[in-house]
Amino acid sequence: MDTHVPYDQANAPLAPGRPGWSAPRPQPPRWDAWQPELDEAQAALLGGWRRAYDAQVAFVDGALARLEAHWGDVRDGAPLLALTSDHGEGLFDHARNPDAPRGPGPLGDAYEDHGEQLFEEALRVPLVLVGPGVPAGRVEPHAVPTRDLGPTLLRLCGLPADAPGLPLSDAERPPALLLGSGTRGWYARR
Repeated sequence: MDTHVPYDQANAPLAPGRPGWSAPRPQPPRWDAWQPELDEAQAALLGGWRRAYDAQVAFVDGALARLEAHWGDVRDGAPLLALTSDHGEGLFDHARNPDAPRGPGPLGDAYEDHGEQLFEEALRVPLVLVGPGVPAGRVEPHAVPTRDLGPTLLRLCGLPADAPGLPLSDAERPPALLLGSGTRGWYARR
């Protein structure tokens, strides 16, 4: 939850300061994006949110590094670590969903809650597994359902699981069709 709003202001100094790191990258126009014209105050507010998010990500990176460095001080053996998220973050890549209720907000008619989105940046989340039984350096090229994480962790701990798990080798394949839901609807994706 550390990269979730409300952002901790104590982490603000952790925001990357390298030139261009948090600067907007030029991107081609997107067919599915509705970008409002922002006045100077709104653009500054949005930039502040994006920098605050960067700072929270840097905080989590540091916390994970400390955990890994000191794991041997508290436990024997290699840790089994899973890192994921309940949703992605577009940071207003889509100012609002077309079916979102309109209402006043800091960005005008922009949405207040990102949980309503079914855009790619909201659906695609990080999923990192490290530990015994997890092939080092393997990257799964296909989207996988995060609901399979629980059974995978149980199996990696030597416990029974009654549901499918994540593919941990090239011979295993994720489902061809992923089903899920957001607060505003269901989705199916390949």
